[in-house]
Amino acid sequence: MRIAFVVGEFPSLTEGFVWREIRELKRLGADPVVFALRRGDMRRADPEAVAFAEKSAVYLPRAWDPRMHLKAATLPAAWSGRHLRMVWAAVKACGASPAHGVRNLFHINQGLALEEGLLAHRIERVHAHFASLPSTLAWVACAATGLPFSFSAHARDLFVEGFLLEAKVEAAGCVFVCHSRAEAWLKDRLPPELRSRVVLMRHGLDMDEFPPPPRRHRTAGSGSFRVLAVGRLVEKKGFRYLIGAAGLLRQEGEQVMIEIVGEGPERGRLEEAIYREAVGDVCTLTGALPFAEVRRRMLEADALVCPSIAASDGDMDGIPNAVLEAQACGLPVIATDAGGLPDAVAHGETGLVVPQRDPSALAAAIRRLMGDGLLAARLAAAARARIGESFDIRNNIAPLAAMLGLQSNPPRDKG
Repeated sequence: MRIAFVVGEFPSLTEGFVWREIRELKRLGADPVVFALRRGDMRRADPEAVAFAEKSAVYLPRAWDPRMHLKAATLPAAWSGRHLRMVWAAVKACGASPAHGVRNLFHINQGLALEEGLLAHRIERVHAHFASLPSTLAWVACAATGLPFSFSAHARDLFVEGFLLEAKVEAAGCVFVCHSRAEAWLKDRLPPELRSRVVLMRHGLDMDEFPPPPRRHRTAGSGSFRVLAVGRLVEKKGFRYLIGAAGLLRQEGEQVMIEIVGEGPERGRLEEAIYREAVGDVCTLTGALPFAEVRRRMLEADALVCPSIAASDGDMDGIPNAVLEAQACGLPVIATDAGGLPDAVAHGETGLVVPQRDPSALAAAIRRLMGDGLLAARLAAAARARIGESFDIRNNIAPLAAMLGLQSNPPRDKG
């Protein structure tokens, strides 16, 4: 089956789950084509994803390109009653957020450009990643072509940018969400007759990429304890609270080195926090790194900290890739209960859970792992076992594969 994946950016450093999903469906016999709004960082993205993009990715014209809008105006579909109703729905979305409503208007015509691409590539089905603009484009294009479509919802795209949700869910055959909080949030906002279309399908890892690691868990007195944090430098990641924890640990004389891997608009504020806490010699902002390099750092670190918060605009994490990958690497995890994190980190079982926005609690949890190597080893082992049971892409892809009519893999042996 020829399947179109409509995404915001491809390949993406921070959305590796999209590539894993495409790759797994390809293994099952699908013929995927990616339609993306933006070209990703080809230098640092997964080389396999880059090779796929060069062969099978189509990059849509920019939403603000006047030539695209002039061309769209000549298409019969642009003047159909169905399309005009979609335009009206986009206008009504201005009541919730004028900025997003205007963006929707521009992207409605971008959806017509997508329609041309779907027909040119003889697409049989469309799946969009994210409940924001990619699913809006898919909704428009599939209304014009009659192709069946579905979409996946994750975090910000749902909690902050999920406009026109009811209309899109009604048009979609199925909507996949990747964590329990997203499932409950979306069902609460849909009429009863549409709730059954929401399906929980957690992200998965290819466990062949994560062989059992030889780990040693460093404790206090055996050199600096190495803490790793990975994610975009945005408010919801809560990295400033980790920097605050670094300051407290420094005051207590603890030997801790903290590395934050990622890039984003909060860099300046985080640099100021590092200066304010006087931890520049033990806390580093490394910038974005390729996945292979992040994994190498995970294998060398002693703990991963995910200090996520519910941001001021309502944004929250889903289940961060870094948490699942760290657990698969045998790294003990400290996390908050924000967003979808409770699906992956259970306190005292598969990690340590601390309150949001609490540097003291983060420092105490780091100190606890430093002082108890057996606890760190037990949490890491249990988390890796849970990854194999609940986050293996071979098993987790089954609902999407079934909807697409693909024969999924037999479940991987969990023993």
